[in-house]
Amino acid sequence: MKAKKLVSVLCGVSLLAAPIMNSSAASEPSPAAAEQVQSTEKLLSSAMSEYRSNDRTLSDATIKEIMRQKESVLPIARKGILMEANRLRFPIADSDALYDEWSFWLEVARQLHDERLLPDLLHWTDDRRSIPNPFRLGEVIDGVLPAGKEGTLLPLLDKATEEGAEVLLSLYAKRVQVSAQQIQDWLTNYAKSPSIGGIVSVIAGLPDGQEQLKQQFGKTPGAHELDRAIIGRIDYGKDRKWASEVAKATEDAYIEQTIDMTLAYHHGDPDAVKRLYKSGEKGGYQVLLTGPVEKLIVARYPDGMLAKGIKQYEAITGKPYFFGGENEEWYRAKGADYDKPQAGITQWQAFIRAYPNHPAADDAAYRLARCYQIAGQYDEALIWFERALKSGDADMWYDASGQFLFVLDVNTGQDGFAKLEKTEMPEWKQIWVAYSKAVETLRANQFEQAARELQNLITRYDGKEIFADSVLQYVWYDRMAGDTFWYHVKQQLTSVRKLASLQEAANQAKGADRARKQYELAAAIFHDEFTYYNYLWHGERQTFFWIGQIREMEYDESLDRYIGRFNHLVQAKRQFDLIQLDQADPETGAKALFSRALCDSKLTQYGQEVSFHSTRAALLTDLVDTGEQLLKRYPDSELADDMLLLMYRYNNDDALIQRLLTHYPKSDSAAEAKKLQSEKNTTAGGQQQPSPFLSRLPYQQLSQDDWKLPATVAKWYAEKKPSDKLMEAVIEESGWTYFAIKPEKGKVPTISGLEVDHNNTYVYYWLSDPSKTNVRSDQDCVLIRVPTRFLPKGEIRFRLA
Repeated sequence: MKAKKLVSVLCGVSLLAAPIMNSSAASEPSPAAAEQVQSTEKLLSSAMSEYRSNDRTLSDATIKEIMRQKESVLPIARKGILMEANRLRFPIADSDALYDEWSFWLEVARQLHDERLLPDLLHWTDDRRSIPNPFRLGEVIDGVLPAGKEGTLLPLLDKATEEGAEVLLSLYAKRVQVSAQQIQDWLTNYAKSPSIGGIVSVIAGLPDGQEQLKQQFGKTPGAHELDRAIIGRIDYGKDRKWASEVAKATEDAYIEQTIDMTLAYHHGDPDAVKRLYKSGEKGGYQVLLTGPVEKLIVARYPDGMLAKGIKQYEAITGKPYFFGGENEEWYRAKGADYDKPQAGITQWQAFIRAYPNHPAADDAAYRLARCYQIAGQYDEALIWFERALKSGDADMWYDASGQFLFVLDVNTGQDGFAKLEKTEMPEWKQIWVAYSKAVETLRANQFEQAARELQNLITRYDGKEIFADSVLQYVWYDRMAGDTFWYHVKQQLTSVRKLASLQEAANQAKGADRARKQYELAAAIFHDEFTYYNYLWHGERQTFFWIGQIREMEYDESLDRYIGRFNHLVQAKRQFDLIQLDQADPETGAKALFSRALCDSKLTQYGQEVSFHSTRAALLTDLVDTGEQLLKRYPDSELADDMLLLMYRYNNDDALIQRLLTHYPKSDSAAEAKKLQSEKNTTAGGQQQPSPFLSRLPYQQLSQDDWKLPATVAKWYAEKKPSDKLMEAVIEESGWTYFAIKPEKGKVPTISGLEVDHNNTYVYYWLSDPSKTNVRSDQDCVLIRVPTRFLPKGEIRFRLA
């Protein structure tokens, strides 16, 4: 294909990157009065891109241009600093988007160095929203606040938040020498103020500040937050006697436990351990106990609540409560409770009733929720994931909040929301459910209905705060997230309406025109990776999937189905498949097949989650088959040479190069093919390269009495198990293929991986001596399964490491 024709067909999108989109007509020129605003917005948008790609810095040339347009930049910057709803928006939606946006506007303010921005910067000190970076805010205010005006900061303490007070006083103390009387006045006047924590934090860093805080401790009746703030910020480890006296005398369990945790952990103080034991038995633990301190308490008080709860925990999970050791799996990932979720539900409910104040009460609530999740009782799973955030030692917040969203976005599906909608729940959760239901309608490609549901949601709740009281309290921008959420939902509605229009046009058309319009719909889906995105994730979906879920996750049917609904490439591929090639004109037919192959190529690079839906081997086989179909149907197409090149890039078959050079010797793809072949020969150095089709498979590991095990397979497994020699066996049942490994006596098998290529399946495992590892000796046989559709039709080969 000629290069200029390639550009015209792909509309400026790089080859192998995206299918072809129709360009829209140019917009009408803006009025003269708006031209300067547009110019400034363009400048700032470009500056933002530079800022993100250049390690959060701006070039001298960009700064110079911002200063040149200063008067036009100022009003835009003021809205940006405040993160107002009608601010200039940037097309970014990843997990760092809001933080980068806010810090960009602070950098602009720093460069402008204009006192007119001071009210907007100082507004953050009393804003309900959390300050994304207090230190950075203080730096910028310091640069803008004129010398001699430090005193104007102190009256702002009256309305300041804790973070805001720390910003204000840190700047004040940087410029002015603080007197002992000022410290006394602040501690007295703001003893019961929400800002007291920030004030104490600054005082603790001043000369003699620690001593003044200790002198003030307990002097103001009813000032519990002041006393807690003091205990949290002074170095009482240097004065153990003073700290011990406070712990003995205080009636505040939080203060006592905070002190005694430090004394027990760093000094092994037996009196501190005793006080921790007694206060924990009485009302539970209000501070996060470290593992070493828990072990101290259990060792000294084996009949206490903490020790008994730990034994019960281990009995339910079949796993140690304390985790560690070189080969030990993360304790949350597996357990006997997950093997039998219905039994686990009963056991965890009993644990929570018996030990409501145990540090592991949140772990229990989390594992109870996971049992409900595994059993498909998603309404109950949501309830208990939320409760896991509000009980125990509160160390499950990331997992529980992420799993709450995982249930809504991944597990529930379109049919599951009917039950959830009938459940009584707070308003924020009603909105979450209604929005997630609309997204599922969208994923079913019912675009017109999805547009109605999104519009109804916006009409009823637009701008409403739905995160401050939700499970996502950990998000730093919890008060800012609502604005960003509604902005993205409106953008999503615009996209859905466009898809609905394209879908309607395709449904009304006939013949070749129908094929063209179906292609336009499929290409539109391909081009927007956020088409089916649930914006409740705030750009954190992939982070949680990797850190909190998929990395520790076996094959999961829900995730398999989810990828089929959520992934825009999978959805686009299905839309391309709907095009009737016999009715399509040759150009549309070739474009449809080429774009379908692009979907497969990009899915191989999308990420680990795709492996839960399809294998690399299957995708590349599909790509090659689609390519051959295009070459057979449309050998004279301008995309034929590009298709051969695409096929070669992904399967390294030199025969494809020869076909390309033979049939399309003068094409730009031919030159590229020669270059790739030369690079391949140079890199390979005569050595055989691994198959490009080779890919790892997620699988499920099962116990002999696992709830998911069919009776026929359980019987087969039991018959195989008594063997006294190494046994490797395979059976297929109801769409699953099961693999069993039973080693010789005295050995324990461990699966290290499962792989497939174009032809065969490979099961890798190793054997170990249970006396030399932390693997239980009763785990002398291993059983795993995978969907049979993932496996090629060739041999199954076991490989012992």
